Amino acid sequence: MRTALLAMATFAVAIAATPLAHAEDAAGVPAGLNDDTAKEGFDKGVGMYKQGDYAGALAEFLSAYKAKPFYSLLYNIAQSHAMLDHDAQALYYYVKYLNEGADYIDADRRDLVLQEIERLEDILCQLTIDVTPDGAFVLVDGKLIGKSPIAEVQYLDPGEHEILVQAQGWITETRTLVLKREKPTTIAIVLEAATSPGKIVVQSKAEGSVVLIDGVKVGAAPWKGDLEAGMHVVSLKGPGEATAVEEVEIVEGETQKVVLDPVVGLDAGSFAGETVLPVKGEQKAKKKAKKIGPGPFAGAAGTAVAGGVVAVVLGVLGKKNHDAYVDFQEDVASGAFTGTDDEAIAKQKDISDRGHGLNGGFVASLTVAVAGAVAAAILAPFTDFGGKKKVEVQASGPGVLVTVSF
Repeated sequence: MRTALLAMATFAVAIAATPLAHAEDAAGVPAGLNDDTAKEGFDKGVGMYKQGDYAGALAEFLSAYKAKPFYSLLYNIAQSHAMLDHDAQALYYYVKYLNEGADYIDADRRDLVLQEIERLEDILCQLTIDVTPDGAFVLVDGKLIGKSPIAEVQYLDPGEHEILVQAQGWITETRTLVLKREKPTTIAIVLEAATSPGKIVVQSKAEGSVVLIDGVKVGAAPWKGDLEAGMHVVSLKGPGEATAVEEVEIVEGETQKVVLDPVVGLDAGSFAGETVLPVKGEQKAKKKAKKIGPGPFAGAAGTAVAGGVVAVVLGVLGKKNHDAYVDFQEDVASGAFTGTDDEAIAKQKDISDRGHGLNGGFVASLTVAVAGAVAAAILAPFTDFGGKKKVEVQASGPGVLVTVSF
């Protein structure tokens, strides 16, 4: 087997016109390349290369290597990339060629390849990727380069590149950056831990009743599903006007069980965490049901208004922060930012952290607004506004005071 490999190692394709094109004549197929698909791809590749069709030759050499992964074909692949000015890819395959053929490449060929590798490293962009946590998959332009920590410097062509980092249990992050020659770049990516949703199970004696979560129909009872952690309004709508409502706190990673049975009419206890129990004689209860005062409705409406105001303010601030982040990225790419790389990274992190905070506040405020609106809508039919009485709801947000009258 070693004799066969040594015989193959002395063979190189005569693909002239590059600094490394000193190979012996390649009139035939390398010894040991006994796969029909590999032979066909090899022969086509040599012919296309001699005719100047480097893209076609590259495709054929890659096909031959896939069919028969023999190290000498990597030299041809690297040469084809070099002729197409794919400097980063040429460097990658020259290094791969030396690694896979370490025991068989002669000293002169090795020296020439090392010289070409050194030349390519001088003209390519250098990128160092620092990733937290360890064990995350790191992809550059869609190609997996390994798991963090990535110790090796990445040599890339100048221009725009996309860095993607992902790991189980962490939020995937994507960065786009523009690299320039003669300016080594370091990028630090710290993933945020992913949160797991909580679960809820809604049960009822009145099977088939409609289940609503925060005012949105999700299915018929019994029903179970995932919910984001936090407070949610769970409603059950039964036959006719029979309804049940309960406010439920969902805890991350835990299952919350809710038992609701629809009745005609509601009282304030429905929103105090008390389960509404069925009563006898629904029609009679409906006629005698007393309406509640305007207080609970006013509170729910005020919560909706306040949440909405805060959400709008935080949304505007979040948009401005995003625009600031985009502008800074453009300054870095164009060279307008004159600070150091560490200063640039620190500023990017500061803007990004502020954006995460604003986004989190926006989502929380919007959730509060929706919950208040749903509660107000449910309470409205059962609230006695007193005809001539006037109910005022005041809600304040950052720099805003809103008054709503009924």
